[in-house]
Amino acid sequence: GAIVLVFVFFGMPSKTGSMGIGSVARVNDALISIADFEKEEQRIQRIQEYYAKMFGQPNTFSVERQREMKRQALQSLVNLELVSQASNAEGIQATTVEVVDLIRQTPDFQQNGQFQSDLYFRLLEANRLTPSDFEAKIRKQVEQNGAMRFFEIAAAPYHLELEKEKALKETKW
Repeated sequence: GAIVLVFVFFGMPSKTGSMGIGSVARVNDALISIADFEKEEQRIQRIQEYYAKMFGQPNTFSVERQREMKRQALQSLVNLELVSQASNAEGIQATTVEVVDLIRQTPDFQQNGQFQSDLYFRLLEANRLTPSDFEAKIRKQVEQNGAMRFFEIAAAPYHLELEKEKALKETKW
C-alpha cells in the first residue's frame, strides 16, 4: 500500500506546551501521537547522553543535533508502525498468552524470580503508562519480532540456490 506521511512536525508545540494530544504523522490509517513521539525522542536523547558521557563529550546538543534526534525518533516510530502493519497484513498477530508471558518474564516486574503484579502496576504508574497502553506496546513488539522472523525466513536463500552458487564458484572459465 501507499505510505502517506503527514508531517505536523515543524508546527508542533514545544515539549512543555504539549499535553500529548494530537499526532505528528500518519502511516496509512494509523496516527503517531505526539506523546509517543516525545517519549521516543527522550529515549533517543538518553542514549545520546549516555554515549556522550561514556566518551567524555559534553551533554549539550546543537540545534542541528536536536533536529536529527527528532528525525530519528519519528523514523523509529514510523518504521515500527510499518512493520506492525506488515505483520498484520501477513496474519502475524500476537496472542494474549504471548503478551502475558512476555510481561511475566520481564525481570523488572519480578522479585526473587516471581512475577509481582503490584510491582508491575507501580512501575507502569511511575512511567505514566496504563496497563492497556503498555500491553498494546508489548503486543506490537511481539508482532514485530514475528514479522522479522518471517521476513528473515523469506529472504533466506533456498538450498538449490546455495548449490548453484557453489557450482558457479567452482566453475573455471
